[in-house]
Amino acid sequence: MTRIRIAMSLLVAIMAAAFITGSHYAQETALARFVHLDAGSAALDIYLNGELAAADLHYAEASTHIKVTAGPAELTTGLPATSVTFETERTNLPAGPATVFLAESGDSRFHIVSEDLSPISTGKARLALFNALDAEVQVTVSGTDETPTLDVDLIAGGASNPVETSAGTYDILFRINSDEMPVALVSRALAAGTVNLLIIHGSASEPEIFNAVAAAEGGADSGHLRFIHAIEGAAPVDLRVNEQLFLPALSFAEPSPHIALAGGSYDIAVNLGAAEIMSERMRIRAGEMSTVVLMRTDAGLGMFHFADATADVDERSAVVNLINAIPDSVINHLQLQGGAIIALNVRSNEAGDAAKIISGRQAMMLHLNIGGDRGEVSIPPHTFHGGSYYTLVALAGSAFSAPGLLVAETSLERHIRARPTDDDIEAADAPASDLEEAPDEAAADEPSIEPAVEVEDPETDSQEPVEEVTEEPAAEQTAEGSEPDSSTGDLATPVGPSLTPYATVKVNPDTALHMRQYPTSDALSLGLLPSESNLMVLGRRGPSKFDPGEPADLPVDLSGYQRDAAAALPAYQDLPAADTWLYVIYTTEDGGAIVGWTNAYYLEVFNRTGERQWLAHLPLVPQNRPGGTHNTDIQPPALADYVAARVIGLNPDALLNLRRGNDVNSDILTLLPAETTMRMLGLDEAGAWAFIEYHPPAGNPIKGWVNMSYIQLLLNNAPVRPDALRALDPSALPVISGTVTGGVLPSTPTEPEEPVEGIVGEVNVNFDSALHLRRYPDATSESLALIPPGAMLRLEGVTESGGWYKVQYEGEEGWVAAPYLVLSMDGRRHTRAFLEGQLPRFNDLGF
Repeated sequence: MTRIRIAMSLLVAIMAAAFITGSHYAQETALARFVHLDAGSAALDIYLNGELAAADLHYAEASTHIKVTAGPAELTTGLPATSVTFETERTNLPAGPATVFLAESGDSRFHIVSEDLSPISTGKARLALFNALDAEVQVTVSGTDETPTLDVDLIAGGASNPVETSAGTYDILFRINSDEMPVALVSRALAAGTVNLLIIHGSASEPEIFNAVAAAEGGADSGHLRFIHAIEGAAPVDLRVNEQLFLPALSFAEPSPHIALAGGSYDIAVNLGAAEIMSERMRIRAGEMSTVVLMRTDAGLGMFHFADATADVDERSAVVNLINAIPDSVINHLQLQGGAIIALNVRSNEAGDAAKIISGRQAMMLHLNIGGDRGEVSIPPHTFHGGSYYTLVALAGSAFSAPGLLVAETSLERHIRARPTDDDIEAADAPASDLEEAPDEAAADEPSIEPAVEVEDPETDSQEPVEEVTEEPAAEQTAEGSEPDSSTGDLATPVGPSLTPYATVKVNPDTALHMRQYPTSDALSLGLLPSESNLMVLGRRGPSKFDPGEPADLPVDLSGYQRDAAAALPAYQDLPAADTWLYVIYTTEDGGAIVGWTNAYYLEVFNRTGERQWLAHLPLVPQNRPGGTHNTDIQPPALADYVAARVIGLNPDALLNLRRGNDVNSDILTLLPAETTMRMLGLDEAGAWAFIEYHPPAGNPIKGWVNMSYIQLLLNNAPVRPDALRALDPSALPVISGTVTGGVLPSTPTEPEEPVEGIVGEVNVNFDSALHLRRYPDATSESLALIPPGAMLRLEGVTESGGWYKVQYEGEEGWVAAPYLVLSMDGRRHTRAFLEGQLPRFNDLGF
C-alpha cells in the first residue's frame, strides 16, 4: 500500500472555566456566559452589544462568564473569524450572573436563565434545572442511594430553584407530558464547589440534557484550584480532598473550572473505583490560583501542581502557560501564527514560563521532540481574549491520532460595554456590512490568499485525504509540450463547454488545494487553488518518459507508479479519484498561467460538452513532466527555502563536529547529535563540506561547516542528491567560498508587540500565504506588497460597497480585500457593520 503523509491537524480540546470573583455584584452589573444548544447550527461567534463575547462556540459548548452592564442588550450570531453576522435580538440582561443559551427553535433563539454563584458549603455542589422544550417535563435527580435529590415538574421555559447536594454522580430521569415510561435516563457528575445548570433541550421525542458548569465564588480566604486529567487512554478518576469526594469522574482532556478552596493544607487523593492510585499533600494559599495535572511519568503516574501566573492578566491582554503532558518529550517551542514564541524547551511533566499576549485569533505550531523524533504539529486557530488566563496542555497522541493541545480558559478581567446608542445601531444596520454578498473581485483576488486550512493530496486507495497548508504557483508546458495559450480565457471564472475537459475545485470555502510540481504529495507545492477555482485538464498521470539528454534524477520518488491502471478496468468502471493525478492549467489574474499536478479527489471533472468526464478516458501525461509558471509575476517559492541538511551515518553515541571553517583542523563550534536537521546554506567548491545554520535547543543560532560524509540533503523533507537538486535549481545549493567562516550569531531581542490603536484589521490567511496590498480597490490593480498572516493593519477608510479597506503597510498606502481581515477596535472584536459605520467612505474607485 502506498504511503499517505498526514499533516497533523489536531483536535483542539477547548474547555471553558467559570469567571472567578470574590464579591457579590452591584445592581447595575451582570455576569453572562453563552451556551450553544442549536444542533442545526455550525460553530458560531456571539456578539453582545456589537462586541465579540464568545468566539468559535460549537454545539454543546459553554463560554466563560464575562462582566456586562445589566439592562438592554443586543445579541448577534455570526460565522467565526469572518465578521459575517446573522440575526440580531434585543433583550434585557438581569443583574447578577446568568446563562444565555442559543435555542434550537421558538420565537426567540436566545434564552436567559439566572444563576446563583454565591459560595457553597464545603464538599457541596449547587444544582438547578431549566426546561427549554415546548412541553412539560417531570425530572427526578437521584444519588447513589436512589433518594431523590430533586423531583420537580417544569413547564415549558420553567426553571427549578437551586439546591445544594453532595459531590457525586447523579442519575437524571425525565418524563415528557406525564408519560408513564421515562423518556431518558442519564448520569452527570457534580463536583464540589461548582454550580450546575442542567438545561433540557432538543425535542419532546428526543430530549437531551446539557450541564453548564461554573465555579462558585469563594470567600476572602480562598484560593482556586483547577484539575486536569492528561493521561491519554486512562479511565475517568475520582479526586478526594481530605478523604471526602470532591471531583467525581474526571475524564481525560476535560478540565474542571478553577474551584474555590479555603486556604490551608489538603490531602488530595486520586481514586480509580475504590482503589487509591496516588495522593499528595498540597498547600492552598488565599488569593492564588493553581492547576493540578495528572500525567504519566517514568515511574508510572504522577500529580503535578503548577502556580497560575494570573497577576499579569489585564483587559487588553491574555496570559498563557504551556504544560507538557507528553511522555519522553521536549516541546522545543510553541509558535503563534504571527511569529511570537510563547514557550521554549518545555520537558515532560513541566510547565514553561507564562507569556502575555495581545488578544486575537491565533493559529499555533507546536515544535516537539518525542523519543528523539522531531516533528511539528499544526494547531487550529483559537481566539484568545484579553482579560483571560489560559492553561495550554500538550497531550499525547494515540495509535490513531497525533498529539493535541488542550486550551482551558479562566475569565478574570473580561467585560463588555453597555448597549450601543441609537446612532450606533443605525450605523450597524447599514447595508454595506453584508459580507455574505462580498464582491466577486475580492473573492477572486489572488491565488496567493488562502483564508484558512488547506488540503493535502491523497496517496492511498483506502483513506480519505486530510488537510495541510502552503503557498505559490506554476506553469511551463502543456501535455503536448507546447506553452499554454493565454487566450483560452480566464479560468478563474466559471467556464462553459470547452474544447478540452475542465474541472472545478471542490473543497470547503475556507480551504484550498495544492498544485504540485509532480504527481505526489511529497513534491514541491507550486501554489494553492481556492474553492470553486476552474481548471483546464490536460490529462492524467502516465508512465515516465525521458528525452535524450534529459536528467533522470528527480527531487521526488515516482517509482511507485508502474503502469496505467485504466488498461485493466472493465468498460463500465472508472478510475478511483483518490488514486488519480491530473495535469491542469490554472490562469492567474495577471493573464498568466500555472501548470501543475492536482489530485482528482478534490475536483469535479467535465468533458467538452459539460457532462461528467470519465477519468480513465483522459489522455496520459508523463509523470516526470514538471509543473511551472508562464507569463505571470506569481513565482514559485525558491527551492533553497525547502532545502535542509540532516546528520546521518554516525556510530552510536557519536557526535558530529560543527567547525568554524571547512577543514578538519578548524575550531569546533559545537557538537551535533545524529538526526539533527539544519538549514542548508551551500557547499564549498569541492562539494566536500556543507555550510549550515544550526539552531540549538538553547542559546543563539550557529553558522558553520560540517563534513558532507555525514550529511543527507533533504528537499521538502525527502532525501535528494546534490546533482539532482542543482539540476532543478542551480541556486538551491550555492558555492560558498572556503574563506567564509562560521560562528555564533548575535541574539536579536524583539520588543513586545504594541497594540495598534483605532479600528484594526488582522490579516486572516494561512501560515504560508499572504494578502495583496493593492494600489486601488480592484483585484486587477498593481500589487504593492504582500502582507503576512497575523499582521495588524489600521483601517483608514472603506469603499461604498464594503469590499475593500484603505490601509498603510510598511510606508505604502493601498487597499486590501475585506473578506481577509478580522476587525476589532481598541483590542475588542465588533461586528463589521458597527465598525464600518465609523470609517471614512470612498467610492468604489478609491476616491
